[in-house]
Amino acid sequence: MQNYIMVVYELYFGGNEYVGIVDIENKLGVSKGSASRAMSSLAEQGLVSSIKANRD
Repeated sequence: MQNYIMVVYELYFGGNEYVGIVDIENKLGVSKGSASRAMSSLAEQGLVSSIKANRD
């Protein structure tokens, strides 16, 4: 899980206003499902927060 936290940190503080599952997937070379499960777990622990993307 530490890898996911570090990637979110790097992407966010590297200039991304939002960090999406696809960003994490691409950076770590993992599947979308793996990234999604990891982020859900981190959110449950209160380590990250999520918002619903506005796709307009």
